[in-house]
Amino acid sequence: MSNDQSISQLIDDALGQSRPGVAAICHTVLKYIQVNHQRRLHLTYGLLRRETGASTSTELWEAIAFLTGDRAHVLETHFEFIDEENEYHNLLKSDVAQARQEGVFYHPVTGEKVEQFEESILAYFTPTAYVLERVVRGDEL
Repeated sequence: MSNDQSISQLIDDALGQSRPGVAAICHTVLKYIQVNHQRRLHLTYGLLRRETGASTSTELWEAIAFLTGDRAHVLETHFEFIDEENEYHNLLKSDVAQARQEGVFYHPVTGEKVEQFEESILAYFTPTAYVLERVVRGDEL
């Protein structure tokens, strides 16, 4: 994306004609970030689905993929592990990738093997520093 091109224009150019539903979801996410940027934004799939009113999970995942991609660079992906005590533990992307590749995950504090770990590792998204800087400056997204 060039510095003089808005993120909204990038979305329209890339998705407006071919995937208008996905483009609409992307625009709604941008608006949500603009309105809520002063809070710590921890954007889960459920929150994004609720806030965007996405009609299909496929379209929402396509929007997330676009917004986390290099072209738009709007959202960053993070992971957290929720243990049996409902404690949240941030995870590195590399740790999640390794657990998925090897089929085994160990509790980050206790070191115990976690059965069915995929159910306890959740992705969430945060706005990139680039997007937050633009919002704070009052730039058009």
